[in-house]
Amino acid sequence: MLIGSASGLALKLDARVDTLAHAVAGMQASVEEVGIAARAVNDETMPRVNVLIDDVSRETRTLGRAINTLGEQPQSIVFGTPPGAPGPGEPGFTGGK
Repeated sequence: MLIGSASGLALKLDARVDTLAHAVAGMQASVEEVGIAARAVNDETMPRVNVLIDDVSRETRTLGRAINTLGEQPQSIVFGTPPGAPGPGEPGFTGGK
């Protein structure tokens, strides 16, 4: 009777071990898939995000300069930016006098 109970317990334990082995195999496949997805994000997506961030940063600086110019010279909306001071060799250059 004890041997029969032990045999039945061993069969139940063996079935549980098989179930656990299948679950672990499924988890291992899932972990590998997560690793593949993480590598894809790192190798493909992150460089694109970095380029996008650089572009947004550059455009933000350009917009900031335009806003500063409009704040200092609001008439430039209508008349455009005023010409710069004449340099050496240009008519009207005073040489810092």
